[in-house]
Amino acid sequence: MSGIWKIGLFEKDGEKGICLDCQKQKRAKYVFECKIGSTKALLTHLFSKLHKDSIYHKEYSRLQEEVKVKKERASSSQQTLDQCIERQGEHSGDEADISTYEGPEKGETFYI
Repeated sequence: MSGIWKIGLFEKDGEKGICLDCQKQKRAKYVFECKIGSTKALLTHLFSKLHKDSIYHKEYSRLQEEVKVKKERASSSQQTLDQCIERQGEHSGDEADISTYEGPEKGETFYI
C-alpha cells in the first residue's frame, strides 16, 4: 500500500481518492481518480500549493525517508551476506563447516 494512504489526508472510495481536508474546506475539487491503483493524482495534489506546507506533506516525506532507510539497510545486509558467502567459498577446504560474520546492524549475525 502506498504511503499516501497512511498520512490521513485521503480516503479511498473504490477507484477514487477523496481529499478529506479539501472536502472539509468545501473546495471545488476533492475527488481524484485512482484507476488501477495509481496514486499519481493524489501525490500531485499533496505536492500542490494547497498542501505543500501541511502536516500531511511532512508526514508523507517522513514515511518516504523511512522507506529509503529500510531499503538501504536491506541492501547493506545483502552485501554483508554476499561477502560472507564469498569468504566461505575461499575457505571451502577448511575444517569448519560454519562461519559467522557480524552484519552492519547491531546484533546482526550471519551463519553460513
